[in-house]
Amino acid sequence: MQQAKQQPRAITYASPGLGSSVHFAGEDFAQRAGVQLTHVPYKGAAPALADVMAGQVNASFASLGSVLTSVKAGKLVALAIASPKRSDALPGVPTFEESGIKSYRADAWYGVLAPSLLADPALKKLQTELSRYASASAGLEKLQQLGMEPMLVCGDEFDRQLAAESAHWSRLAEQLKIKDE
Repeated sequence: MQQAKQQPRAITYASPGLGSSVHFAGEDFAQRAGVQLTHVPYKGAAPALADVMAGQVNASFASLGSVLTSVKAGKLVALAIASPKRSDALPGVPTFEESGIKSYRADAWYGVLAPSLLADPALKKLQTELSRYASASAGLEKLQQLGMEPMLVCGDEFDRQLAAESAHWSRLAEQLKIKDE
């Protein structure tokens, strides 16, 4: 961080491409940290991470599941977790908040969506089965192997999360002058 503050744009970060979630995560981090980084877009996550491992690029922002094996093998170093709490998969790695970057979150999540006209009984059944899978030992183990920690968010709470994140990332896209193509 010290170098990034002393030498604007000297630190590079790789992403799978312009407008990708990694690009947005890097720019959001830079704004919150008060630094200027140089974005290096690639054509996909694999070549981006390969160049980070080879030392061609300084860093990247990646989902835990996509880099966990490389971190555990010592090919990559995890500097911080972009979630509100530390990951069970890497308990020794601090959150960005613990590292001094207030309110920074760029944790990847997956959601299940259904048609808006889905009948209430079918919706409740879907939520019940998703909850059952995420809490069953086999489902929980599989998700944890991927570096994920299940958290069931449904209904109005999920709607609020989608709206808040959409607004946040849309503002950032406007600032970066990234347009939907």
